[in-house]
Amino acid sequence: MRTFIYLLLAIFFWSLAAMVVHKRFVFIEQSEAVEAVITDVRLSNTQRSRNRSRSTETIVQFRTPTNQLIEHAPYRHRSSSQKDKGKTLTVLYAPDHPEQVVIKEFMTLWFLALFCGLIAMGFTLLCLRQLLPASPLTAQWLKNLRTAALVPAGLCFALAIKILLLR
Repeated sequence: MRTFIYLLLAIFFWSLAAMVVHKRFVFIEQSEAVEAVITDVRLSNTQRSRNRSRSTETIVQFRTPTNQLIEHAPYRHRSSSQKDKGKTLTVLYAPDHPEQVVIKEFMTLWFLALFCGLIAMGFTLLCLRQLLPASPLTAQWLKNLRTAALVPAGLCFALAIKILLLR
């Protein structure tokens, strides 16, 4: 029964990662890149259970090629400060829906896909561990596969540490 649950969870997270990647590629293909200016950084305190969390809402402003002025908060993150006001950055927006704005940064675009892929990889390894017979060859193969899976996980961990240190 455990193997079946691991398999279902692996399939679910691989499908979710594939869907996120597909939607992001379609958005990137159909969007236009423009330079935007950070006009405001609003601090917000959120209360989640017992933990207080501070996050910032970055407000960006840009003009479309039709000279329409758009002001939008494309995403919440923890690394902006009041010092960032006036800085320019590249944003992607959908021409038919200019309110759909995404900052053109790797982690902003691909974090969810990476996260789902890493979870899917973990459940896939758990499923393989249950399915494959216990032999020395299989044990060595699974050990090599786990080691190979640690490489992208380690890179994501290092990137998360870098982001935390830049705060």
